[in-house]
Amino acid sequence: MIDIRNRRQVFELLAHLQPETPRKFGKLSPQGMIEHLAHTIQFSNGNVTLPLMIDAQLAAKVKAYTVESHLEFKPGFMSPVMPPEPPPLRLAGLTESINWLRQELLDFDTYFQLHPSIKVMHPAMGELSYFEQIICHSKHFTHHFKQFGLL
Repeated sequence: MIDIRNRRQVFELLAHLQPETPRKFGKLSPQGMIEHLAHTIQFSNGNVTLPLMIDAQLAAKVKAYTVESHLEFKPGFMSPVMPPEPPPLRLAGLTESINWLRQELLDFDTYFQLHPSIKVMHPAMGELSYFEQIICHSKHFTHHFKQFGLL
């Protein structure tokens, strides 16, 4: 599993991703996957604030699977707050999207350096601590890197 704190590994793996890299499952394109990861990092770095978007009981189940278990996300796993179709791409290309992801991860580091004990609202799991965020994002990155054969 990827540890998102190991940025060298994250970006070395992403260097193998090309716009035409075929996906093994799911609907995201390579650029769409990177933009999706960057957007979800925004939920935990103070750049985007969202409320809990599902029932608290379901959120507890999602958190138990995502953060508290040792299970990896299965191919085709969908967050209950994700739309069935990918959103339109935001940026001009893959390089710009990877740079956006890099910046959001830097903002994540800075946010938790400034607020080490804060819990941040995740729209599908409720409030998560720094270490819970690390687990969540690491599993999420691992899932999507496997989607494109990077792992």
